[in-house]
Amino acid sequence: MSRQPSRTVSGLRDTWTPLVVMALVIGVCGTCGKGGKPRKKSGPEARGTDQPIPLRAAATVDTHALLARLRVLLARPRPPLDLRDTKAKNPLDGVARRRIDLLLDSHPPAKGRRPRDAAPPRVVLLGAETVAVLTNATNPIDRLSLTDLQRVLRGRIQDWKQVRGPRLPLIAYTLAADSDLTTLLRSRFTAGKPFDPVVRQLANVATLLESVRRTPGALGLLATYQIPRPPVGKLTPPGIKMLALSQKVGTPGFLASDRAAATKGHYPLLLPVVLIVSLPSRHPARPILDKILSAKLLQHLSAQLGLVPLPAAHRQHTKKAWDRWLR
Repeated sequence: MSRQPSRTVSGLRDTWTPLVVMALVIGVCGTCGKGGKPRKKSGPEARGTDQPIPLRAAATVDTHALLARLRVLLARPRPPLDLRDTKAKNPLDGVARRRIDLLLDSHPPAKGRRPRDAAPPRVVLLGAETVAVLTNATNPIDRLSLTDLQRVLRGRIQDWKQVRGPRLPLIAYTLAADSDLTTLLRSRFTAGKPFDPVVRQLANVATLLESVRRTPGALGLLATYQIPRPPVGKLTPPGIKMLALSQKVGTPGFLASDRAAATKGHYPLLLPVVLIVSLPSRHPARPILDKILSAKLLQHLSAQLGLVPLPAAHRQHTKKAWDRWLR
């Protein structure tokens, strides 16, 4: 006599079979558009979470080294951002005309350089970098004041003996006139006018460092992040040393490498650094950048770049200068 299936088992089968079929249909239709065709994916979902989003990035003469750091940091999110070098004679015009997506800059431009017909980009103040005062390693002097530095750039000091040093010709080196740092120094110490002719303006960082290394009485000025990584336990490359900088003669001086002092606002000469973003609102990288540059995460990004906070007074002045450009 054959065994008949239990009514209980048969009832369960009759109950669950339609539900399983319905779930399968819903699962298939969830990936379909109209007419049963597969739905097209958009945004990061279409790219894949690990596929880089390319961005056209540029830097000024002074911020190339910092852009390399930023490139590494922005490659970490998912999806990663791929910063691709974009060359331009005038990077700010490239930003305004949507030919450059990201620009690292370090000094406000002259008013009116942004084309009026371009949509205003977003300017984010990342922080500041210390300006290092360098000399030859054989020079016995160990500090300088802002007052003395101003007199050097105006041509009024041409011997180290005038700043409590040895009898030695003082030869000052800065970067070329198109450098953001040179623009900052001129606005700070010479009322925007050119330096005295005795100040030698050089084409690039490598030439300036080599000149300081070879010249016993040299004085060079660079943003600290422009100085190549020195040997372990050293602050500067061989043959070069860093001078402590004080606000006035007789007041305490600090090294540009002293990040703790700079963070507390004690270092007297800083170069502001801004990130200019020129992306349409629907660009796939926009929500990622908005999150990274939010008030909550911006301080963390600045610290990872090695920047220090800009004092409130300098911050307000920098913001007003960039606001004039945006108008």
